[in-house]
Amino acid sequence: MSYNILVMSFVDKLLPKDKPQEYFLTLKVGVETMAAIVWEVRGSKIAIIGQGNSTIEEKQDLVEAANIAISQAENSLPPDKIVEKVIFGLPVEFIEANKIKQSTLLELKKLTHKLSLTPLGFIELPEALAHFLKTRENSPSSAILLGVGPKNLTLSVLRVGKIYENITHARGENFLQSVEEALKKLISNEVLPSRVLLYDESSNLESLAEELVKHPWHKNGAFLHIPKIEALSKDDVINALVESAAAEIIQTVNADEFKTTEVKEEVPAGAKAEEKEVRRDEEEIKDEAGLLGFHKNKDVLEEAPIEEEEIISVERTPEEIAPPPKKLSGIKLPSVHIPKFHFANFHLPSLGGIRFLPIIIIVIILLALGGVGVYAYYQIPKAEVRLLVGVESMQKEVEIILSANTQTVDSESLTMPAQTIETEVSGEKEAKTTGKKNVGNPARGSVTIFNKTTSGSKTFPKGTILLANNLKFSLDSDVNVASASDTGEGLTYGKTDAKITASVIGPEGNLGGGNNLTFADFPSSSYTAKNNEALSGGTSRSVSVVSKADQDNLLTDLSTELKEKAKTALFEKQGEEEKILDESMEVNVVNKKFDKNIDAETTALKLALTAQIKAQAYRTSDLNELARVILVNNIPPGYEFSPTRTNIKVNDIKEEKDGSYKASSIISASLLPKVPLEKIQRDLAGKSLSDAQDYLRKERSIVGVEMSIDSPFPFGKDKLPLKSQNIALTIAGS
Repeated sequence: MSYNILVMSFVDKLLPKDKPQEYFLTLKVGVETMAAIVWEVRGSKIAIIGQGNSTIEEKQDLVEAANIAISQAENSLPPDKIVEKVIFGLPVEFIEANKIKQSTLLELKKLTHKLSLTPLGFIELPEALAHFLKTRENSPSSAILLGVGPKNLTLSVLRVGKIYENITHARGENFLQSVEEALKKLISNEVLPSRVLLYDESSNLESLAEELVKHPWHKNGAFLHIPKIEALSKDDVINALVESAAAEIIQTVNADEFKTTEVKEEVPAGAKAEEKEVRRDEEEIKDEAGLLGFHKNKDVLEEAPIEEEEIISVERTPEEIAPPPKKLSGIKLPSVHIPKFHFANFHLPSLGGIRFLPIIIIVIILLALGGVGVYAYYQIPKAEVRLLVGVESMQKEVEIILSANTQTVDSESLTMPAQTIETEVSGEKEAKTTGKKNVGNPARGSVTIFNKTTSGSKTFPKGTILLANNLKFSLDSDVNVASASDTGEGLTYGKTDAKITASVIGPEGNLGGGNNLTFADFPSSSYTAKNNEALSGGTSRSVSVVSKADQDNLLTDLSTELKEKAKTALFEKQGEEEKILDESMEVNVVNKKFDKNIDAETTALKLALTAQIKAQAYRTSDLNELARVILVNNIPPGYEFSPTRTNIKVNDIKEEKDGSYKASSIISASLLPKVPLEKIQRDLAGKSLSDAQDYLRKERSIVGVEMSIDSPFPFGKDKLPLKSQNIALTIAGS
């Protein structure tokens, strides 16, 4: 399975334009499991090439588990390609103070050395999921991320796309009780997001999510609404890690830090080699200025010599990291230019010895500076206020029609314009054969056939079956046997010799001489046969051949791969406003050619396939218009429709006779409360932060607020700007 991800600048830096195509490895390290993902850059997209998984057994180091997972993931790579650069995906419990714990560092170092990997950095799972949700939902999300591990629970508070808090709590026997205890440990638990997302190593996330749904959340005052519980799939976590690597969420490392250095150390006589190795590795962690580019009480950029080509710098966007505190180097006031006037016949009277002239001049200057300062204090400071509001969800199940014969949305018939996007893809795939077949020679020899009847001669056609000891033999040619004759002393049977062949190949058809044979279709009282000499020459051996199941399975596998390949091509063809309806995707085989037929002796079967893929696409603006018409009568008072939060889920799609598609769909939308932004903007002007918070608490629709002030003045840092237009108000759903 492959997936397509937009390439960000981080990947551009990893792939210099003058170097050949590279493959990258993302290694998700868990407590009990390991997942490896190999991906590459294709044009302006990233495609997942292969995946592998392994279990970290007890008393097993990470190297063995990683080797198994990576080997599986590399199966899809070309034979001449290898993966060298790795990015680690780590749970919160492996990280402390934004650094990887030393015990984990030691294991990761062994892993990279023994598997010849170059580390690029690591990603925290909550950070990766936050970025993933923002990308998928087209807006910053708010939620409680609940990582369910075998021994611990990890809770991360996500507000408007940012992780504000991570805690780890021991998982007890009672899952719900452990979650309640973990929630109480959160610092920011006054008002929690009304959404809980489960993820990570547990194999029964769905059942745990059902337990949480049944929990009496109305008794927990930290939630304004009953939280919506969801379980993220393993594919979602994998996608999040790869997308985060592309979107510069990782923290970079210096690859030179992973080079092993010799540590001279006296080892007592009799000490085990293993103990010496462990002690040496531990010393390397302390003496090598830190693994993965993290140093205790030091700044690697200031104290370590760095080669430019070995360091990959990451430029994070404002949404990914909080801005650093500003340093005040002094107050800069706007300069005021005073024009000079010249009058030819006018002179100021001489003030002579007026003693107060300097004081008057100073007062005038101070008043001028004060006026300029007041004006600057009114004009310059700016603030950003993000209001978190409760979101109401609505959905309705309807049957919509997607038709290429219409250009506008028909709200009465619920018809949306659609267009067909198609492409043709080709590929080859080889697989091992599973069919088995015995080949060899059957036993052969001669028999004498006796005709005991007096009614006349008897002709036996070629292929007539004779039986002996549960073995079947057949005549090699037509045989005529004369009738028996009466000599007066008794009957003399008619007889003739004939060639026969065993019906099966192999030594089991061999038969010793002197055996009586009977005819399958005639009584032994009339006709019999006897082999005076042994029937021999039967041999057999088992060989691999092509079975029908081999051809069917190879066709299915290659069709699935081409469908994923075609998805990438179709997504590249779609416009910015277009969305492909996955359920409408059709695969039509244009040409297929197997290199071997059924029952052909071979150990491998190859298939060349060309397929045409087509799908229906619609415009998001049309969907928003249709959703507004469908849901408008059900919007509760005080809320308004949000076009950016509209989604369609198709359960069933059928092609109609006129070429249109009828889809049984669930249209869902999120409603935002109506907030008087202009009034709030005016009322907030000049308020202190505490007064602003008290004021905003009176608005029932507002459940949280984030404020940041940008001012060059050393005073008034706790007040919003006096000029209301300098307060930028935005709304985000919680």
